Amino acid sequence: MAGLRAKLTDRSPAGLAASKAATADQLNRLKKIDRASLSGIEAVNYDCVAYVLEQRDHVNKRYDFGAPWDRSPYVVSQLTGAYQSIPTFLDTKHRIEDAADIDSYIARMEGFAAALTRNRGDEARCRPRYRAARFHPRHHLDPARKLSTRATSPSADLAASPCQEFERAAARRRPQGVEREDLAGAGEAWGAVKQAREKATHDAGVWHIKDGESWYADYLQISTTTKMTPDEIHKWGSSRLPKFPPRWMPS
Repeated sequence: MAGLRAKLTDRSPAGLAASKAATADQLNRLKKIDRASLSGIEAVNYDCVAYVLEQRDHVNKRYDFGAPWDRSPYVVSQLTGAYQSIPTFLDTKHRIEDAADIDSYIARMEGFAAALTRNRGDEARCRPRYRAARFHPRHHLDPARKLSTRATSPSADLAASPCQEFERAAARRRPQGVEREDLAGAGEAWGAVKQAREKATHDAGVWHIKDGESWYADYLQISTTTKMTPDEIHKWGSSRLPKFPPRWMPS
C-alpha cells in the first residue's frame, strides 16, 4: 500500500476501462456471498457496498461518457478534470512529514503532467466525446481554460498555487523542485477543448447530449438513493419553498 502514495488514478481511456472492469469484478465477487447468511451490521455493510457497486456498474455499462471519479458527463469543466482535482488532492490529502513523502509527492506531480498530456489523460478522453458532439456549455469551458492556463504556465506564481506545501518541502529535498516545463508541455491537452469551444452553446442542460436525460436520472438516483424522477424531485422541492423562513429566501 505504501507504494500507492506515489501514484495517481490512471485517467487515460485504458485506465477508465480498467476501473470499470474492476467494479464489475468486485460486484461479481460480492454476489458470491450468501446475503441470507448475514445479519446485523454485516448485512448493513453488504447492502451498502452492493448498492454502490450495482449502481456504478449500471452506469459504467450504459454510458460511454462520464467517469467513476467525476459525477459529471463532461471530462473537463470548471469543477472537473485533472487540472482541477489533482492539485486540490495533493494540497489537502498528501501529508509531507519526511523525505519519502516528498519523493512520493514529486512522483505524483510528474504523474499530474502525464494526466494532462495527449493520449495519457483527460485530453485523450475529450476527443472522442467531442467527435460525438458531446460538448460542454461555453460557461463550463471558459473558466476551465483560464484556470488550466494558470495551473500549467511555467511562469505561474507557485505561492498562489494549490501546491504551496510541496514547493516548501521540495526546496529542501530537491532544490529545483518539479520542472514547471513538464506542465507547460501539457498545453497540448487543451487542443480538443479549444476546438469544442468553437461549437459549444450556452445550453447548460445535460439533455443536449445523447442519452443525457437518462444519465441525469441515473446519477440522481445514485446520489440520493431515491427512485423519484427528476421532475418529481423538482416538484417536491418547489412545494416546500413557501415553508422556508423569509430570511432564507433570496430577495
